[in-house]
Amino acid sequence: MRTLVLIVLAGLAFPLPAFAFKGRVVDQNGQPVTSATVSVLGRTGEAITDQNGRFEWRPDPPPPFEILVIDASGNYSKPVLVSELAAGGEVLITVTALVNESVTVSGSAPSIESTPGSGTTSLSGRDVAVR
Repeated sequence: MRTLVLIVLAGLAFPLPAFAFKGRVVDQNGQPVTSATVSVLGRTGEAITDQNGRFEWRPDPPPPFEILVIDASGNYSKPVLVSELAAGGEVLITVTALVNESVTVSGSAPSIESTPGSGTTSLSGRDVAVR
């Protein structure tokens, strides 16, 4: 009984380190994505990439799981499926834009005698959000 108590106390005093999932986020050109928010879908928390696009997630989620990356500008990427973790290495995550959106606003004059309204302007979703 005394041995069991000592083992339990030793386990509490020197806990085993939690494994960490390490990854690196790059764009389609292989350039690191810096200051991006990395989330594991279905789990709480987030990680931020460093200047080399690297991040660390503790504890490592059991595969398969999906990663969602939001870059520093607020653009979402398509979720990336991670089917297995490399033993001791980092997983390379290549992101692509989720959508390339734009909004088109057009108008017409109420009658032929009227002058036309302002010209047609095309704005991106980001421009609409900023305005």
